[in-house]
This record gives sequence, structure tokens and C-alpha cells, in this order.
Amino acid sequence: MTRKALDAPLPIADERDVVTAAARLVAATLPTARVRIFAWTGGGMEPPIAELGTGEAVRHAGTVSWPPAWVTPIARCSPTFTDSATGALVTPISSGAGPAAVMVTSAAPGTVLDSSAGPLLDRVAGLAGMALGSARRLHDERERADAFAEAAGAKSQFLNLVAHDLRGPMTVLMGYLSLFEDGAFGPLPEELAAVFPVVNTRIAEMEDLINAMLETSRLDDGRLELLLGDVDLRDVVAEAVTRSEVFAQPGQRAILAQPDTPVDVRVDRSRLVMVVGNLVQNALKFSVQRTDVEVVVRLNGAQASVAVVDRGIGIEPEDMPTLFTRFGRIRRDPATSGIPGAGLGLYLARELTRVHAGDITAVSTPGAGSTFTLTLPLRSA
Repeated sequence: MTRKALDAPLPIADERDVVTAAARLVAATLPTARVRIFAWTGGGMEPPIAELGTGEAVRHAGTVSWPPAWVTPIARCSPTFTDSATGALVTPISSGAGPAAVMVTSAAPGTVLDSSAGPLLDRVAGLAGMALGSARRLHDERERADAFAEAAGAKSQFLNLVAHDLRGPMTVLMGYLSLFEDGAFGPLPEELAAVFPVVNTRIAEMEDLINAMLETSRLDDGRLELLLGDVDLRDVVAEAVTRSEVFAQPGQRAILAQPDTPVDVRVDRSRLVMVVGNLVQNALKFSVQRTDVEVVVRLNGAQASVAVVDRGIGIEPEDMPTLFTRFGRIRRDPATSGIPGAGLGLYLARELTRVHAGDITAVSTPGAGSTFTLTLPLRSA
């Protein structure tokens, strides 16, 4: 066995792979030895998890008393020492957080272990300890990832159930409100008619939230299906702006600027209307001084872009990393504490844009406003 082999890292797949590799390394270096590696449980040991040797060494090696007399020195992570009862060399293996395993190396009858066996075993134990530590960390990370995936799946199922439960009553409510507005139940008293714009705004917010919950659930479950078609991006943006007017405050406008030539893209029209609408609605809602919002469509080479520019409260730098995360909410101040939102809109907007091979970016200056820019590839000729 070369020095290079002793310096090479051991595999990290799982604990059994690590200790088996360590045992093989010792057995190859000390061909007349029997190597047994026991798992350490904090106050004792489990049966061997790796056992290697050849010929007489396997059949006649001394047995280990149970519990062995060297439990106490093992707990101190001592270097290799000799068990006086059997003559075996005992090597603790530490993963960095204390004892992780115990390697017991014994010689076949009529043979003795080389005088250099102790330092060699310590070297192998050091490699095994590092690999065991990595394997356990990897195991812990996998468990955390599995738990996160399970929790995410539960959240997705919850969103789907709640959204479906809300959609039915909302549809009925919207139908009755439409009948009232159309005069189906007679003329509305003036004071009642005055509150209808507010009611319509709140219903639109609820409808957007329900749609966002359903779309997020479809994204998470891999059930999202795009109905792609060739459309003029200008028409999509104009529709989104019109639908967002209900969110404008008195005296506030969304000003649209578009090129004179078509901007051809291949997208799912209804979902892109949702994406642009979300950006415009956010800009209107967070412009607490009732300033206008600019929506600018541009052609940039092989790409098209939609910039939504507001002069609202802006976003603090520390809030930017959570801006597009699911359920991410920026910190609120008294001026914005009453603005509704579940933290799904921007997350969903960017994810829907990315499945169209595009993206959404944001730049902001606190107290001066924000610009959200959606980019999409132009339709190939």
C-alpha cells in the first residue's frame, strides 16, 4: 500500500461504505490482520459494521470481551492502543464531534503486527473520521431536504384545497354583484352605489389571490400546462393595464408607452396577462402618494421587455433577497401596513416568466421608487 493511497480521501456515500473502505485499506496494508470496525453509540458499541481478513486471521483471531475494558479510553478518543487481554490494536475513529466508530485490528496466530501498524491505523482512522463526518452531514442534509420537500408538498396541497374552496363562493358573490350593478334588483341607493368600486377592488384582489394560489400549486406539483400561441406583446400589456385600473387610487394612472411596430412573442396569453397585471397592480398599490405608474414596452434585439416604473416607497436592500420568494413579504411601515398580499404574486410572476424562457428583475431606491423589468425572447421567424 503506497503513501499516496493513505493520503487519498475515503468515499462519502454512507457510513457503511466509509468503514468498509477503511477496513479494506488496513487489510490490504496488513495482509495477515483481521480488521473489525464497530459503531460507537455514545456509551458502548454495536456489532461489527465491517469485518475483513484472510485465512487463519479470520478463523482464529481473538474475540472481543463485551463490553470491552477499553470503553473508557475510547470515549476520550485516544490514539491507537493495545488491548492487554487480546493483544489487538484498538483505534478510535472520531468524526469531529466525538467517537464515531472503533477499529479493532488483530494478528493471526503465530504472527505479530508490524511496529508501524499503530501510526498507519491512526492515519486510516483520521481519513475514516473525516469521511464519516461528511457522510453524516450529507445524511442530515438529505433528511432536511426530504422534510422540506414534504412540507412544501403539504403547503402546495393546502393552497390547492383552499383556492378551490374559495373559488365557488367568490364566483357566486361576483355574479350577484354584477346583477346589482346591472339594475336587476332595481335602482341602487346612492350611498350603496358609492361603495361598489371599493367592493369590486376587494373582489378583484381575492380573485387574484385565488388564481395565484392555484397557479403556485400547479407549479409545485408539475401540473402547469402552457397554452402557447403567437401574440403581440403590446396587446397583452394593454389588457393587463386595463384590468389593473381597478387597483388605481383616485387620481392615479398607469401610463402605457409602446412601440409602433408589433412585438411578436410566443406565450400563454392568459398567464402573461396575469404576470404583467401583477407587476402593474403592485406598482399602483405601493405608490402611496398616488403617483402615476409607467409601463414601457421595448424591443431589444432578440428580446422584448416590459418595464413597470413607479415612484413609490421603494424597497430596502435587505428586503431584495426575499422579494421573489414564495410567501416572501417585505417589511411594512405605517404607510403600507394596510396593503394586502400573501407573498405569492412576485414569486409566481417570475416563475411563470421563466417557464416562458424569460425573467423578471428589480431595481429599487428606498423612498424613490422601483422598476420591475420583464424580458422575453421574441418569436422566432
